[in-house]
Amino acid sequence: MTTEDKLTPAAHSALQELVSDYRAQILMEAHRAAAGLTVESREISVRDLLEAVLRAQSRPRGADSRNLLDRLLFAYFISGMIATIGAVLFLAIQSLQDFSRIDSLEMPVLVALTGIVISFTSYAMLRLFRRTREQRMVLRIGRATSDDLASQFLDRWLEIELGTRTWAAAALGESTAQAGVSVLLRSLHDIDQLNVDDLAVFRKLLDLRNRIVHGHRVPNDDIREALKDTDHLLNIVQVDRRPPA
Repeated sequence: MTTEDKLTPAAHSALQELVSDYRAQILMEAHRAAAGLTVESREISVRDLLEAVLRAQSRPRGADSRNLLDRLLFAYFISGMIATIGAVLFLAIQSLQDFSRIDSLEMPVLVALTGIVISFTSYAMLRLFRRTREQRMVLRIGRATSDDLASQFLDRWLEIELGTRTWAAAALGESTAQAGVSVLLRSLHDIDQLNVDDLAVFRKLLDLRNRIVHGHRVPNDDIREALKDTDHLLNIVQVDRRPPA
C-alpha cells in the first residue's frame, strides 16, 4: 500500500485541490515568463516551467501565513463590530417603540458585550502582531544576520540555477533542462561549454546551497565568500544563448 492509498477520501480530495491550485499558479507564472513584454505569448517551454517553479519556491513562506492571520483577526474585528452595532440598534428601536415590551434584555446585552470583547481583543492582537513585525524589521535594518546572508545567497543561487537550466536547454535540448543541476553542469563540461575551474566553483556553491536548505549551520564568512563568487557565475549563465523565437 502506497502513502497515497492511506489517504481518506476527504484528504485525497483536499490533496487534489491543492495540487490543482499549485498547477494553476505554475501555469500562470509560465505564461508570464513566455509572454515577457509582448502581448501574445510564444509556446511555453521547459525553461518557462522551470522558471515558474523556481519563482513559486522562492516566495517567502511566512508571508502567506502572516497575511492570513491579519485577515482572520480583521474578520473577527468586523464580526464583533457588526454584532455590537446590531444589538445596540435592536435595543434602540425597541426603546423607541415600547421599551417595556422587551421580554428580556439579557440576550441583546450579552450579544453587544460579546461583540465588544471580540472586537477589542482582535484589534489589540492585530496591533500587537503588526507592531512586533515592525520592530523585528527595524532590528534587521543595517545588520546582516545569518538568515539575511543565507537569504541573499539563496536568491542569487536561484538566478544562477535558472540561468544554468536556460543554458542547458539551449546547448543540450529542452528535455535535458529538467535534470538535476549537478548533472547539467557535468553535461555542459563534457561538451566543453564549462571549464573545469568554473565547474569547481559551481559545485562549491551548490554544496553550500544544499547545506543551507537542509538546515546545517554555515559560517557567515563562508556565505560572504560565496556571495563574491555568485557575480562571476551570473556573468557566465546570463549570456543569452537562446535561439531566436
